[in-house]
Order: sequence, then structure tokens, then C-alpha cells
Amino acid sequence: MYFEKIYTIIVSDGKKIEVNKEDLDYCITLRDLFENVEFCSNEPIYLSDIDSDIFNKILEWIQYHRNNRNIYIPDKDDMSIENLCEFDKTFLSPSLEFKDLTFKLIIAVNYLNINDLLNICCLNISEMMKEKSVEELRNIFDVENDYTLEEEKWVKEENKMNEEN
Repeated sequence: MYFEKIYTIIVSDGKKIEVNKEDLDYCITLRDLFENVEFCSNEPIYLSDIDSDIFNKILEWIQYHRNNRNIYIPDKDDMSIENLCEFDKTFLSPSLEFKDLTFKLIIAVNYLNINDLLNICCLNISEMMKEKSVEELRNIFDVENDYTLEEEKWVKEENKMNEEN
């Protein structure tokens, strides 16, 4: 009888999440951590900056792609909404209501070294930014306008002259 190795992750909100070896292979950081402590014990790994909601969302993506290995995941040079599978298109819809989730996912998947999902999250952010004005982008990213009215006028004039050339 075959017993699958199960690894325990304790996330920032204290919840224990069990992950199998196949899922772990998608997370290069965790895979390497567990390989380095494997000879010592079966102690859990603590992720102090990733909560259970974010980690479970990541696991949802991993498990879908693990169970559907024939699904094409575009590389970063071929990344576009049109090239994503339906699951990835809807996993994070590029809307403002998912902005905070997307930013948290970007930080987590960057740390966990899940490049395919990182590329999809970044694509989501770029889709949110398309055809937005400077003011809209400031609102999306909570950036305060620190230009004076005179500086703004000067920048707009400068940009207008550059566009004409």
C-alpha cells in the first residue's frame, strides 16, 4: 500500500494546512525548505506572512493545474488573457474588487516562487490598468497626488509637446 507524504504548513492566522508532495512541487520555496528539514523531522513550516485564505487560493490554483497537466500555461513572453485557460481567466478576474486579493497573492506567490501563478497575477494587474487615466490609477493603487497645480500643468504641456514630436 502506498502512503503519500503529507507536509504541514502553519500560516499566519495559525491554521494548519496539509499539503501533499505533488502540490509542494509547484512551490519551489516550500519544496526546498521541506527537503532541507526532511532528514531532521516532520516538523511543520511556518509562513508568518501568508494567511489561510491566500494559501488556500494558491492551493486551489495548484491543484487545478496538477489535475489538468495538459492545460497550457503561457510563459511570460506569451502571457495574455487570450492565451489563458478558462480557469485562469476566472481565477482572478481583472476587477477592482479583487485588487487587494491580487496584491496579496503576488506577494505570496513571489515568496513561494510559483512563477506561472505570479505571471498570471501580474497580468491581472496590467489588465486592471489598461486604458485608465492617471487619476484612476492613483485611486486603484492608493497613490496620493503630490504635484501642485502648476507642476501638473507643466507635465501635461511637456507630454503634449513630446507627443507632437
